[in-house]
Amino acid sequence: MLPISTKSNQANLFYGLLADMLDLKDPLIVLADNIQWEIFDENFKKYYSKKGRLAKPIRVMVGLLIT
Repeated sequence: MLPISTKSNQANLFYGLLADMLDLKDPLIVLADNIQWEIFDENFKKYYSKKGRLAKPIRVMVGLLIT
């Protein structure tokens, strides 16, 4: 089953933003910013079931294959 997107813009009291902790010039981060992830979402969506347990996001699965 496709995962449910839970994007929240609420600030966390104990942790800063992840982007503030990372080197944005790192080659893997630059690569991830340049990939059009929506293309993968559209092409792989048909392989996910509408029933059952929630799956990992398609971006995670494709990212694991790329690295």
